[in-house]
Amino acid sequence: MLLDLDLHTGDCALALNLRPTPGLREALANPLRIDSVFLDRTMAVHGERLFVLGAEEPLRTDAEFTAAAVDTLVGVLRTQFHYIIADVPRIPASSYWHALDIADLRLIVADQTLRSVRDTVRLREGFGAHRAEHSNILIVNRSGEGGRRGMTLEEMARVKLQPNFVIPFRPHQFTALNPVRRGAFTEVVAALAGEISGRRTDRKPWWRLAT
Repeated sequence: MLLDLDLHTGDCALALNLRPTPGLREALANPLRIDSVFLDRTMAVHGERLFVLGAEEPLRTDAEFTAAAVDTLVGVLRTQFHYIIADVPRIPASSYWHALDIADLRLIVADQTLRSVRDTVRLREGFGAHRAEHSNILIVNRSGEGGRRGMTLEEMARVKLQPNFVIPFRPHQFTALNPVRRGAFTEVVAALAGEISGRRTDRKPWWRLAT
């Protein structure tokens, strides 16, 4: 289950070329209505093994919900799915923080721009105030992208940001004339997928630093 809690954008559904189905905002506003039957009518289906809950509410629509609603929704989803991946907005409110607090594994995706590094440091500080037994994974994306000013991996390490995975910038691998072949990009993505799923492979990522 891919759960997109940014109800105004629906970016996850957009990335998968899915149309967000109505109902998620209503479910979070009225958590007593959440059950397996209601979710079956609300989920978008992307193949046999991936289901998506998302929304694309009008920007002027109030889409606030409570931490208790998140608890109820996740509780029902846990009875139906082995994995629940939740995406939260860049600046989370209290209910979004609760979704992060109850997660077993939290992924922070950053790039090497100064803005992203600053926000990652602040996010780390926010995580540090809660349960220490959480596992946090820092992923640096688009490493080596030309023309973008920012910090090197060595400079990030000086502010105690040591990425677990670094995904290299390889846009040419995704063109129609260049089908994806095994290489730096595919190796690190395969290793990351194994880490998230708990099924680690023997492939070594392109870059990995001990935390």
